[in-house]
Amino acid sequence: MKDIAAEANATPITYTVTYEISAPAEFADKAPVDSTAYTYKQSATVLAAEEISGYEFSGWYLENDKTKTFAAGAKLEMTGDVKLYGEYTKTS
Repeated sequence: MKDIAAEANATPITYTVTYEISAPAEFADKAPVDSTAYTYKQSATVLAAEEISGYEFSGWYLENDKTKTFAAGAKLEMTGDVKLYGEYTKTS
């Protein structure tokens, strides 16, 4: 019987972290951009929101769960794409 050599050229699946400012609407363009392509179980670091005079940032949260926020510097274990939402509230 003849030996057969097989070579695998698999491209790893990658995931992204995207950020969206959900309120107020005029700050929508202030969301940070993470251009890293993360692989499965790789650690992603949550980025900081821009400081805006007269406003306080409430933290990053998952779309339907505002009870759990992620602070800048928190680690996320990537098992799929993640979208984080943030809000600013007027302080004065």
